[in-house]
Amino acid sequence: MTPDLFPYSPRHDQERIISNIQQSAANGTQLVLESGTGTGKTICSLVGTLSAALEGGGRVLYLTRTNSQQKQVLLEARSISKQHRIRAVGIVGRAQSCLLARELPELLDGTPEELSKLCSRKKRKVQAAIETGKSAPQGGCHFYEATLQSDPEDIIGWFEGNSPTIEEFMAHCNERGLCPYELNKGLIKGANVVSAPYIYYFHPSIQQALMSWMNTSPEDLHIILDEAHNIPDYLRDLSSSKLTLRTIQLGMKESDKWGDVHLSETLRTSEFLGELEEALEGITREYVKDDDGLVPPGVLEEHLLSRFCLTSVTLGRMVEGMIIYGQSIRDRLIEKGKLPRSYLFNIASFLFFWMNLDEQTHIRLVRGGANPELEGYCMDPSIPASTLHQARSVLHMSGTLEPMDEYRDSLGLPLNTPLQKYPSPFPPENRLLLHAADVTTRQDSFASDPGIKDRLESYILGLLEAVPLNTGIFFPSFALMEKFMGLAQNSGRDLTQHSGGKVICPGGDLIQPSDGTLIHNPGRGLTHNSGRKFFIEERGMTQAKLMGLISDFKASKGGVLMSVMGGRVSEGIDFPGSSLEMVVIVGLPYPKPCAKQWALQRYYDIKFNKGWEYTVNAPTARRTLQTIGRLIRQESDSGVAIILDWRAKRFAQALGGLKEARDVLDETRAFYATGKHNFS
Repeated sequence: MTPDLFPYSPRHDQERIISNIQQSAANGTQLVLESGTGTGKTICSLVGTLSAALEGGGRVLYLTRTNSQQKQVLLEARSISKQHRIRAVGIVGRAQSCLLARELPELLDGTPEELSKLCSRKKRKVQAAIETGKSAPQGGCHFYEATLQSDPEDIIGWFEGNSPTIEEFMAHCNERGLCPYELNKGLIKGANVVSAPYIYYFHPSIQQALMSWMNTSPEDLHIILDEAHNIPDYLRDLSSSKLTLRTIQLGMKESDKWGDVHLSETLRTSEFLGELEEALEGITREYVKDDDGLVPPGVLEEHLLSRFCLTSVTLGRMVEGMIIYGQSIRDRLIEKGKLPRSYLFNIASFLFFWMNLDEQTHIRLVRGGANPELEGYCMDPSIPASTLHQARSVLHMSGTLEPMDEYRDSLGLPLNTPLQKYPSPFPPENRLLLHAADVTTRQDSFASDPGIKDRLESYILGLLEAVPLNTGIFFPSFALMEKFMGLAQNSGRDLTQHSGGKVICPGGDLIQPSDGTLIHNPGRGLTHNSGRKFFIEERGMTQAKLMGLISDFKASKGGVLMSVMGGRVSEGIDFPGSSLEMVVIVGLPYPKPCAKQWALQRYYDIKFNKGWEYTVNAPTARRTLQTIGRLIRQESDSGVAIILDWRAKRFAQALGGLKEARDVLDETRAFYATGKHNFS
């Protein structure tokens, strides 16, 4: 290890972890590492990989899923830099870093591609004005103009002296009226560490731009994949494509606005879209079972070919023609200084993808509901993951990667890839992990035995009464959570919002934040009967609203947070100290049985002969572990996690320390009575 690179006094297994990471990076190999809470994953990975880069060459690209993870990376890099000067730069997307978007909110909805095109147009206007000695014209960007006229050395000096996080850098740029995005592009050329979201490496065109800014290539990168358990699903989604009924309808409106052009000698855009809408509705009626269904190859194409008496060659040309027309609309929008969004372009791009997808690795799906959609879904994440093989070294790191052979196989890593595991160093007696043997949320049992819901609710209410501390209740889905909320769904009253989510006071009343008055909620259930204040995550909450809700919950005394497993709360947020002291898991987060899940299971059966193990057991274990992991975030934390489902015993080895409770309430009370809390 490079001398003085580690900024703290090493503890537990940290020196061994760092040594293994450094050796792997120096040897140019891939390493899969499960490192439990408290092992110091971020600092160990940075020090180990940086040591190899500083001694043997190369640069570090630290890829994360969330902005909060990026902040931790930059804070640790700042600590390293106090002893051994390095430069660490964090990158976020244009939507998050564009100061002009704060003045023009319509830009916040733009995709990376749309924002890039609009930004390029605005920059050209500024550059042309500066060349002629004029100020930036209307439709330009005054932040970019100020950036071009600023002193780069002044910015570099401030950056080197402060080692800022992304938030600190953006605040500094805002004070000076400069563009953080453009300045970052200059700063990362000399950076030892670049922190960025996953998409900056895995999206081909964005990766190309990043390599240009860094003035490097993938072959020179030591990559760290943080929270790597997310990578397989992330890559599947990145390599898939969707088309909704709403998008088709918006395409029709776009055609009316910009001109209903001919796609062939006899067929106009509106006619084609109308038939496409009818085809989607017909496919939905025929193939959707419950939530989704598999669409046989050629069904959509055959509908369009027979309806318009086309050949497949003619249909392909029409799709290409719609792409060209959509691009012309985007170009005209750019010239008007507007977000270059064309629904016709998006529709045609999807059709091209759908008609040409790889039958071996993709499936065609249809979903029903109020806004039916088609999806070309990628089942094999090893295809987009293949770009990792170009890198100098790769560290795949998470607190929950078991079963590690599934992760290795899913990403197509070599069979001899080292799989290393370091458990949490926190005292095991600080956490009690129980499961109840007489309840479940298994669908057939839950449906056939009405008493199960009553027993589950009795357990939860008993625990909330016994332990008046901040408690998280996590469900496998929003649908199941809503069964337990006890809200007045048919009361005719709007549910009051607070920090973006519902906050319910004791007795089931709703708090009205604006004036502090109460709105009575006559519903039954947990929120009505527990005498506790509830903080409830809602479907589709914005990140800002969710963070507000979480902040309010953490500051509460004895609050109850209701959320879902596998989401932003259960995987991406820390709850140290008294902000969370008991976790109740209502059921296990098995993947929902559907056509997509069955197809994925069959694909893994064929490829690895481990369909159930890899596509059902593995994600269930990881999501459960991630949820339990919210409870103990530092050495002084303690608490109880209770799984209300007999199926938990199937995962006893993966969960570690799981105990079947003889009496859930008595054993929970006994744990808190022997610790810092005594509620008797």
